[in-house]
Amino acid sequence: MKTFANTLVVLSLILSASCSLRDSYRIPIHQGNILSQYQVSQLKVGMTKAQVEALIGLPVINNIFHQNIWEYINQSSDSQYRLQLVFKEDILKKINPINLNNLIPLNEQQIAKQVQQAAQNSKKDSLLKLKALEAIQEQQLQEKFLKKQIDLL
Repeated sequence: MKTFANTLVVLSLILSASCSLRDSYRIPIHQGNILSQYQVSQLKVGMTKAQVEALIGLPVINNIFHQNIWEYINQSSDSQYRLQLVFKEDILKKINPINLNNLIPLNEQQIAKQVQQAAQNSKKDSLLKLKALEAIQEQQLQEKFLKKQIDLL
């Protein structure tokens, strides 16, 4: 009986110690869009929605009542910022930065890598548009062919 009581005491001490250790470290959690100074510096009034999306991606939160206002929000334990982009007829008209001095600066290698990725993305977009146009043209040719076949009957 005495060994059972000692075992119970030791187990309760181990369990209570492990509970206090669990709260000593917290994993940093980033919520929202992660932007860099380089990306934000490339934003210019007059860009289209597609160009903005290619540069910094879509916002995490979409406001269904104001579809012409894109909100890029980031909140973490060490930084918090907000970027609001206002569009009119799919053209960027206004850039509202809030606390963007908390953005992480990039070194030259990271900037070069982002430039390379942006170039690759624009090439992919161009290829996709070209393939879509080719598919439309092919569909139109097939429709014309089918109309001719129907007319012959």
